[in-house]
Order: sequence, then C-alpha cells, then structure tokens
Amino acid sequence: MNGTYVYYGDKLLGRDETRPEYEILLHGNYVYAHVTTLDRHPLYLNAHIACALDSYETLYSTRPSLDLESLRQHISRLLEINRMPSGSNSVTLFLFPPETSGIIPDPLLVSGRPLIYRGYSLADLRPRAVVVNYELPFGTHRTAVSLTASGYMADFARRNGAHIALRVDRSEQLISAGEYPVIALKGKHGFLPTEKICGKSVERDLLIRLCDQIGIGIESRTVSAEELSEMDEIIIFDFTGIRCLLCCGENYYLNLAGQKMERFLAEITQQGFAG
Repeated sequence: MNGTYVYYGDKLLGRDETRPEYEILLHGNYVYAHVTTLDRHPLYLNAHIACALDSYETLYSTRPSLDLESLRQHISRLLEINRMPSGSNSVTLFLFPPETSGIIPDPLLVSGRPLIYRGYSLADLRPRAVVVNYELPFGTHRTAVSLTASGYMADFARRNGAHIALRVDRSEQLISAGEYPVIALKGKHGFLPTEKICGKSVERDLLIRLCDQIGIGIESRTVSAEELSEMDEIIIFDFTGIRCLLCCGENYYLNLAGQKMERFLAEITQQGFAG
C-alpha cells in the first residue's frame, strides 16, 4: 500500500492511526480487486467489481452492496489526497467476509503504486520466467491466499534470476502468471486456459479481445510445461498491460504478436473509462 490515507467504507482515514479497525481484517481472509487508473479515474471498474462480487458470492454465499459511483469518487479523491501522480496508478479494493452475525464489514480502498506508462501498455522490458508448481485453494478467485502465494512465487523467481513465476498445477499444466492470464502462441493459434481453470478476470477478457484484433485464433486449453519449448511467444496481461516473455528457462520467445497488439492498447485504455 502507498499513501497516508485510505477509504474504509465512506470514511477517509489516515493510516497513522493506532491499530485502525481495518488492520486486523487484513490479516484474515478477503476477496480483492486490483484496478488500474488513468488521470485518477479507474479503468474497467464495473467489470473488476463484477468479478470480485461473483467471487465473494461463490465463497461466502452472500453479496455485498457497493455504490459504484461513490467508489469512483473515492478513488479519485484518494489518489488526489495521497498526492499520487496524475498519470497511471493502481488501487486495491478489499472485500472482507461476513462476521458471525451476518454483518458484512465495510470495504477497504487503498492506493497502490504509480505506473510507468499511461494506461495499458506494452512493457519495454521483456521478463524472464521460471516455472513453479503450486496449488491454491479456490485458485480461480483473487483472495488473501492467492495474493500471498503470488508474492512468495515472485520472490522465488527473483532469487532464481527471473522476473515472473509461471504457475503450473500438479499435472504440469500452465495455469497463470501469478494471478494474471497467460497465453501461449504458436503461429496464428493461441492456447488459453478456460475460466474454470484460470478464473474470470478483466485482464483475460482484454487479452482475448487483443488476440481477436490481430487475427489470433484461441483454443481454450492448457499447455504443458514441456510444450513451452514448442511455443513461439508467451504473453501475459496484468494490471499494467502486456508483458511478452523473453524466455522461460532455456526457451527463448519472439515478440511479434505483442507488438501488433500494442497498436490497440490506447483504444482499450480509453474504452476502460466507460467500463
């Protein structure tokens, strides 16, 4: 988290308070949504919140009520009062599970870190990746567990001279890059796990849209760790935009489709203000 202030429900609070109420909640379970902003306005907020609420209902059998217009205003105000740059930033909304009484705690909204590029972009740095086998409970949902596991795997990747950990399951099938979708390309074909395997997300939908715009046909299936050596390109879509892998282990990849996708990223960013 960055910034001095957070929104807890409709209350703007300073994080320098002694043992604020929300601090205890962050040590337990939650569902979260990580949202990219541009000029202090969220991108695809409705879609991000819809995914988070669907996960919340699946896990807790109830659905919190959120005022999206108020949330938009809170995001703009939070970035402003925390003096975040007016370009691209990120914010995170935490949704906490119901109490034993059935009461749902207020959501928590915090500032993330400023981003280098404006909106969704093609990262100049092509990351190196390692394959990591790890399973997650309720792995298709963005939760405290998935966020913590992704952090550990990112640390593991750095310790092994890489930037990104590609997650495979116990049968060595490629699932995701942390919590974000990854597509393997061979020629004009892309292989992307189904929502049932990798989870529903805004980033997955945008990746599919980009593939369609450059003429890549998508087959909804996983690829094995062994098949990675046969692929031409590996592309990840995270909250910053597109990241095209340089290599995974001894396998090196092209960067042709990613460069074609780059032409459509400004349009996708602009459309995010309405979604």
